Amino acid sequence: MNNNPALKASYGDVLNRLNEGYKKIKNFALTRDYYLETTSKIELFTVVQRIRALNSKKDKPEYAEALIAEIKWMDNFLKEMSLTVDKDLFAAMMQLYLEQPSEYIAPRAKEEFAKFKNYKAWADDLYSKSIFANQQKVKELLNTDPRKLFEALDTDLGAQLVLAISNLYDNEVAPQLNKIQTSINQLQRLYMKAQMEVFTGKTFYPDANSTLRVAFGNVNGYSSYREKIRVLYLSGRGNGEV
Repeated sequence: MNNNPALKASYGDVLNRLNEGYKKIKNFALTRDYYLETTSKIELFTVVQRIRALNSKKDKPEYAEALIAEIKWMDNFLKEMSLTVDKDLFAAMMQLYLEQPSEYIAPRAKEEFAKFKNYKAWADDLYSKSIFANQQKVKELLNTDPRKLFEALDTDLGAQLVLAISNLYDNEVAPQLNKIQTSINQLQRLYMKAQMEVFTGKTFYPDANSTLRVAFGNVNGYSSYREKIRVLYLSGRGNGEV
């Protein structure tokens, strides 16, 4: 490419710009990973976020249908929710969250932990006070008076913690992360275009990640005499042997 002035003018700085982009996004991407791992693994957080989402629809035409769907979903979810397990998850994940190497940590989380200085004690106290950790109460209010759950989003200790973490991410991390990621995506397209123009004799194949793949054919047995392995296809009517 360096021997072709036109190609160098078009693509000569692409790799440097990509490297700069990856440097800029590194801390934001790490913060995103800690945020997603924390908020997606703690089931108390899931309950709060779903009630928050339902609250955002309360004045919209689709609210009645959304409420019916949420009652059904929440009933199934809460049946499987173990507060004992979730408190342990909270203690473990909040420790990771607060000790992450990032400046984007919700002050509310720091303040709440400072009251206990012990993650297990913090979890025990929070789960004993939050209405969103009371499975029976959540189900009851969803069926009778969901607006009380909506109101609790502004006062409940569990909800305030979850929303403090989410709002910080949504307002300060996600916008910058998305902006840099958009730039990287554009540069990756430019980098691929450069390769195709420089290496004209090479065949390029698309990246199959996150794409639907369909295979067609008959399933047969497999045998390898060298490794002395024999595997037969198992069906509802047959037997297999290894």
